[in-house]
Amino acid sequence: MGDTTYDLQMARTVAMDSLAVSYGVHARADLLVHAPLACLDTFDEVRRWLLPRAVTSSAEAAVS
Repeated sequence: MGDTTYDLQMARTVAMDSLAVSYGVHARADLLVHAPLACLDTFDEVRRWLLPRAVTSSAEAAVS
């Protein structure tokens, strides 16, 4: 997760998925250039975005 273009550039460099947050340093348009999975505007949006994915990952881990 990052609020700067540098954060998102680092993620792309190592082929890692990323999330952008628009409530930090750089503007939304600048963040979107780096193709994050999503660009979220509040911490609550981050929580709502992550929660269902965490539940799915936990369920998949339990099956493995």
